[in-house]
Amino acid sequence: MESLPEEGSYTLPITIEYIGEDAHKFSLKKSITLKISPQADFLVGEVTTEPAVITRGKTFRMNVPVKNIGNKNAESVKVILKTKSYFTGAKTDYLGDIEIGSEKIATFELEADRDTIPDNYENDLKIIWTDGDERLETIKSFRLVVASKERAGEGLNEGFIPLAGIGFLVASLTGAFIYFKKKKG
Repeated sequence: MESLPEEGSYTLPITIEYIGEDAHKFSLKKSITLKISPQADFLVGEVTTEPAVITRGKTFRMNVPVKNIGNKNAESVKVILKTKSYFTGAKTDYLGDIEIGSEKIATFELEADRDTIPDNYENDLKIIWTDGDERLETIKSFRLVVASKERAGEGLNEGFIPLAGIGFLVASLTGAFIYFKKKKG
């Protein structure tokens, strides 16, 4: 994480050199004063969903960690989720105040509609907060993956259980056949 400059005024000297119409060289020396004020800044953490795999036509809960990495507390923080039209549901969450170094979780209840195609979807999180009488905002981006229904079952292949049962049955019958053949012979 980059360190933030200290609050205060900073003077930066600037020299502008240029050549005029008669090949005459000019030099202009000025200074610019920058005033640095403390401000909240945010880091969006790893987004999690429940269920962990999102497929079309399914409702899911999305949790988005929002951490204040700035040098000032953020007051009245509200988070607005900006998504593709494929995702519907509650897209606003009020987090309240977030102190320097603290994190809160924005939670959204959404549905991936039945026309959602499997893909990586870029989403924006608009974070709005107040600093005294001033309203500030920033936008942070993250990706949300929608899987196909076929790929969603890869963690636990739905065809695995019947195949395992058949395999166990074949192994049992083979074992019984060999056992009785040895016993008979």
